[in-house]
Amino acid sequence: MIKCWQCGKLNPENFNYCLECGAELQPEASHSAESDFLIEISADSPDEENSMQEIKVQKSEPVLKSRHEKDTLKPIKQSAPIELSPLDLEEDILNEKIDEEVGDDLVVFGEEEAGAILEPIAEEEPEPQPEKTAVAEVEVLHCAGCGARLDRGDRFCSNCGTPVGQVKPQTAGKTMFLNASGEMPATRKKTMARLTVIDNTGTDGMTYNIIEGENVCGSSDGLIIIEDKLVSAAHCSFSFENERLSVKDLDSVNGVYIKLRGEAEITSGTIFRIGQQLLIFKSAIDFEELIPPRNSETTAIQGSPLRGVWGKLIRINDKGKAGQHYLLRKETVVVGRENGDIYFPEDGFLSSSHIKLSRRENKYYMADLGSSNGTFIRIKQPTKLNNNDIILIGRVLMRVEYV
Repeated sequence: MIKCWQCGKLNPENFNYCLECGAELQPEASHSAESDFLIEISADSPDEENSMQEIKVQKSEPVLKSRHEKDTLKPIKQSAPIELSPLDLEEDILNEKIDEEVGDDLVVFGEEEAGAILEPIAEEEPEPQPEKTAVAEVEVLHCAGCGARLDRGDRFCSNCGTPVGQVKPQTAGKTMFLNASGEMPATRKKTMARLTVIDNTGTDGMTYNIIEGENVCGSSDGLIIIEDKLVSAAHCSFSFENERLSVKDLDSVNGVYIKLRGEAEITSGTIFRIGQQLLIFKSAIDFEELIPPRNSETTAIQGSPLRGVWGKLIRINDKGKAGQHYLLRKETVVVGRENGDIYFPEDGFLSSSHIKLSRRENKYYMADLGSSNGTFIRIKQPTKLNNNDIILIGRVLMRVEYV
C-alpha cells in the first residue's frame, strides 16, 4: 500500500495518483511500517470460505419417533437458517401428533394412517418470472484525461490524477478508442486575447476570449454574440497575424469603430462618431458634382465661390441620409457641444470642446481634445489593434487585452 503524502489515504501500489485528493503518489516516501503491518495481517488471515463448515441436513428415513428420543436428542447449532420443504413440515407435524397420542410408546404408522392424521398441505405455485430479453446497459465511468476506468466513489483518477467530475458516462458495449500510453488528448486552442465589455457606468462586464484562428462576432453568428439591434448577424471578425490582433468588418450595416488616441491622419470619406452625432468628412476636391458639365460646350459653370473652403462635415441622420453640411474654412476647426466653430448644443454626450480638425501640407488630421466619451473612427479595411484599444460595435464598447 502507498500512503498519500498530502491527505494520508492508503492507495494500492499500482496507483500513480491519490483517489481521495488527486495528489501524485510517491512510492518510496509513502511506504511505511503501517502499510507493511497491513500487508502482513492480510497474508496471515485465514480464508473465510475455508473457515466455514458446511452443514448438511439429512432427512430421516422412517416416520417414527418417541417422546424419550425427542428429549434426549441434542440440538445442532446451525450457522444459518435452513429452509424446510413441504415434506419436512409434514414430518414435524406428524411427530407432534405421535407424541400427543401415544406418549413414549414407539408407534409406526403406515402411509394411509399418516395421511389420515395430516391435512394435505397445498404447495404454492411459484410466480412466473419474466423472460430475460436483452442485457441491460451498465454505466461505466472513464477518465476524461487518460481514458482509464474509474470505480464509483473515486474522486480522482489513480492513473493521471484528473478530477472525477470531468468524466463522461459510457454504456457497456460501445467501443472505446485506445490511445498510446502517456499520450494526452487534443487540447483546446490557445487564448490569445480578451474582449471586455464596458458598461455605461465605466465598469467591466462580460469577457470574451479570442482564440487562434478566426473569431466571428455578431448578433447571432460566430463565437462572440452581442444582443444589440444595431449589430448585424455576422458583424465583424477577429484574427491574429504575426502575433497582432486585427479586426475586419464583414460588410455590416453600422460598421466597426476604434477609439481615437491623440491625433490621427484622416482621408476624405472618413466616418466618425462623437457623442450621438454620426459625421462624415469630405475634402474639397471630393465635393460631389451637382450640375454635370456638358462636353459640347466650353462655357464655365456658374456657382458660389469657395473662399478658402478645404473640406466639410456632413451630418448623417438615422435613415442613413445626408443632413446638414458644415464647411471647413479655418486651418483648425473645433467641434463641440458649446464652444468652437461647429457645435451641437442638444447633445449631452458631447464635451464642450470635443475634437479639432486641421489641414497641414494638404493632409488632414483629427485630434480628440480630452473629451469624456471619446471619438470613434469607422474602419475601412482590416485594422491592427493595440493592447487596451477600445472598439465600438453597435452600442457596445469593448476593451482589447492581450494575454
